[in-house]
Amino acid sequence: MGRRGGHEPLTVAAVGAIERETLELAMDAVEEHFSLTARVDHRQFHTDGIPDSAQPTGDSDQYDAVELAKYVASETDGSRTLVVTNQDVSQGRRQSLFGIGIRYGRTSLLSTFRLGENKFDDRVRKLAVSEVGYMLGLELCPNEQCPFRRTDSVATLDAVDESPCEACQTKLAEAITSGDVTADSESADNGRTEKSVGQSDNTPQDRSTDQLTHLLAGTARFWTSVLGYGVAFIVTLLVLIGLLEEVVGLAITDSDAATWVIVVITAAVAWVVYRNCRAVIKVISRVVI
Repeated sequence: MGRRGGHEPLTVAAVGAIERETLELAMDAVEEHFSLTARVDHRQFHTDGIPDSAQPTGDSDQYDAVELAKYVASETDGSRTLVVTNQDVSQGRRQSLFGIGIRYGRTSLLSTFRLGENKFDDRVRKLAVSEVGYMLGLELCPNEQCPFRRTDSVATLDAVDESPCEACQTKLAEAITSGDVTADSESADNGRTEKSVGQSDNTPQDRSTDQLTHLLAGTARFWTSVLGYGVAFIVTLLVLIGLLEEVVGLAITDSDAATWVIVVITAAVAWVVYRNCRAVIKVISRVVI
């Protein structure tokens, strides 16, 4: 078995005319959402050096995504690799892909060819998260806001969040803890499952189980949010009432107008407090995981 996911680095490498800022976008997204240390390979691989197995064939202008990713990975230091290219890519009969991640493997790839200029940065970050997540063993997700959902257009890509849903975060944490994401490169290649946006081999029973899991996780997330905001509201209200009574001698029962003003201010302040607390908890959870 290889090293644990939290200790093994990820190399982000470019094929074609990719700006360094784009590579850093992908690197930052990976480091933010996974227990990986990412670094940018400063070399830029050119398409004229790509082996024949990855070159377009026939009338196609699309490079083979898997072969291209494996070639670049073989030229790096042996760590897991995310390839970023501006070339159009395909894999077998699947044409015009956003990217591909070889599940339980060591290579993933994202293509900027079809991302356009609008929301380019956000799209790169989301694809970096999804393709590296597939490489680490995650599968397609039925949650419509999760970056691991089926994504076959920029409109669908724009609709998802950058952060994985809680169910996928749980699966990833369990995989990293158990070491399942660190299959040796030989066994990963022999038993690899290519995963790209829009592809799934789940059985109907698996999909039903996943949907139930996500439904329960979504319900729990909703009520946790309600409870969290409720606690923040009550605490903020008590603090605000105490300050008003202590500083200006105003009681909340003095007038209806004062009551509504205090409620509105409390709601706004409580929301800020709640969001900041959530952000802190997320940071702590990533460090712990």
